[in-house]
Amino acid sequence: MQDTSGTHEQGLAKSAVEGDEIIARLRIRDVLINGKLIFVIDNVVVGQQIHSIYQEIMSLPYHFGELDYKGDEYPISAHELDTGRSMQVTALTQTVTMLVDMQFPDLTHRLDRSYVNQVRYGDMTYPHTDASRNSKNVTAIFYANEAWNRQFGGETNFYDFRGENLCAVLPRPGRLVLFHGSIEHNGSPPTRITTIPRYTVAFKFDSR
Repeated sequence: MQDTSGTHEQGLAKSAVEGDEIIARLRIRDVLINGKLIFVIDNVVVGQQIHSIYQEIMSLPYHFGELDYKGDEYPISAHELDTGRSMQVTALTQTVTMLVDMQFPDLTHRLDRSYVNQVRYGDMTYPHTDASRNSKNVTAIFYANEAWNRQFGGETNFYDFRGENLCAVLPRPGRLVLFHGSIEHNGSPPTRITTIPRYTVAFKFDSR
């Protein structure tokens, strides 16, 4: 039988080095809403990787059906993601999982669902939560467009218990936002001048 232990150890060492390189380039800021932290993380992916992910995301088939809440009459286009579909998607999933573990170290996390939202000018989105108020589940949103102008809008808005918008996160390329799914939020549609969809990759974690 062939001894593959050396190859496995090399793979682990390579992954550790790549993880350290990612962490070294990150810019992280946090916002507190309802006593819970939101992390906005830039430079999660950079350069050619942004382009490769964007090309992959654009090539996917999209279907109307993603709802902000039960009874939503205006579903948006989405694609249920196969995390093993490609090297780009697999690497992104691994990076997001690593950062969720890093920013929420007191919890254990299991990826429950991942999918891509495709939102265009004229779509309707609503403030909603991804989990009950007492849930510890974590949501991660990766902004997948390779270029974005702030005039295009498309911010992710976060609200407190009173419905006040306390934080708006612009969908900058390579940016990731992490938050407890119990925080009310919505992804704004792009503005009228935007000729391309806003693509976000959502990762929903069962966190305990």
